[in-house]
Amino acid sequence: MRCGNRHGILGDHEHATAAEVRACYGFGAQAESPTETVLSREQVFGEEAPAINLASPKQINYINDLRVERGMDPLPANTQMARSIASAKIAELLLVHPIVKEPAGVAYANVTEGHYAIPGRDGRDYDFYRVDKPTEGKWAGRTFLKMVVGGKPDISIRDRNRISEVLAAIALNPEEAAWRYGQEIGQCDKCNRSLTDETSRAFSRGPDCRQKYGAGFMSMASQRRRSRPAGAPTPSRPRSRAS
Repeated sequence: MRCGNRHGILGDHEHATAAEVRACYGFGAQAESPTETVLSREQVFGEEAPAINLASPKQINYINDLRVERGMDPLPANTQMARSIASAKIAELLLVHPIVKEPAGVAYANVTEGHYAIPGRDGRDYDFYRVDKPTEGKWAGRTFLKMVVGGKPDISIRDRNRISEVLAAIALNPEEAAWRYGQEIGQCDKCNRSLTDETSRAFSRGPDCRQKYGAGFMSMASQRRRSRPAGAPTPSRPRSRAS
């Protein structure tokens, strides 16, 4: 069995079993099944086993940070592993979306699935985002964020602080941020299809999505215009002049 650990004096080499391969890579390797015994390097190679490049404390700490962000327990204290194994674990963890925790005072529940526009960075008028909240499958209950960039695939936002920052900005007024998306992009804030008639463009939402999700910001804005502030006096009707 060809071994991928080419560091040290061995260079390209092979082993008889998978346990030997894992032992060659370094400490902290785990068995593939509970009944399998993983041998140490000393048990496999004897006292003259070639030295390996161990992961630095900084790499181990980074792995633990990534694991905690993704709802996993950190590695046991004093864990050691080969540098190549640590790099592979980091790459694997980066493919898993972090769990977004709501900071105090931010109602993420008000940010539903859809597309939003918020004031942009670096001098841009607006930045555009897509929020996904799966309700089924292994990602149920998670919040995922992507940045919408014209002419390119949506960019997944993985940095936890950036996700919190964007969702907090949307949560200030989700209905208006959704409506602004349609006004600037010309596509429905829910299904992201092109808005092809005047009414849909005014609402930033197509007829099917209006029927499914409601009219959104424009409807709420019209209600606010019709409503009278609490305590405001009711205007009196002008009296008709006697003829």
